[in-house]
Amino acid sequence: MIMNRLTAVLLALWFPLLASAEDAPRATDAEAVQAIEKLKAGLASADAKVRREAIVAAGGCCHAAVVTQLAPLVREGPDDLRAAAAEALGRMRGLPDPGRALQVAIEPNKAKPAVMGAIARAFGSLNDASAVPLLRDYALAWFCASDAASAGALYGAIEALGSIRSKASMEALIVLRGKCGGGPGQPANVRAEAAKRIAKSVESLTGQKLPQGDLGRWWKQIGPKFRDDMTLVAAAGGGKVNATKK
Repeated sequence: MIMNRLTAVLLALWFPLLASAEDAPRATDAEAVQAIEKLKAGLASADAKVRREAIVAAGGCCHAAVVTQLAPLVREGPDDLRAAAAEALGRMRGLPDPGRALQVAIEPNKAKPAVMGAIARAFGSLNDASAVPLLRDYALAWFCASDAASAGALYGAIEALGSIRSKASMEALIVLRGKCGGGPGQPANVRAEAAKRIAKSVESLTGQKLPQGDLGRWWKQIGPKFRDDMTLVAAAGGGKVNATKK
């Protein structure tokens, strides 16, 4: 009994640390000015590779002013640069601005699955729980499509849900798991791959292997063990365990 209690306490303390990601280090105003100058210089190049590298580099400067420069790039221009800008914003975890910029970028990109996949992964990197309903709904739509780009976006949404530490993410994954058995749109191989990625996302959120059988029923059984942010709440004997809040 003592060993069981000790194991439960250790798991409750260790699992949040394993699953959490640190906020990006904040850049100074001077660093942001330099990053913006380099970004603008890179974007002025005729070389597409240089433009993309400039966008990627800007993502390493976590500052609201840099977000302001990157935000329009997700909405305008070539798809590969839009995706790069989304990924750059996804690196700025801890700021509120990147998530808002990605939300605004959805409308002009909703018919561009490759860019939407990058936006989805960026939401996951930001641990943005407000994006969960959006990711679920678009993933359901991508299940009904049949092109490779939509399949890639679907995978991006599933991976993002596994990164966003929220009970809502688990509930969304349960809904998506129900689409893996068949239906109109994506072929069997894409649905099988989606099922594998859902299993990985569930394991990432819960620390447990996806069970055989009814995922929803299993979640009802273990869900009360988790807070809304998917940190464990109960040790043996019913005591609550303090965990790092993400």
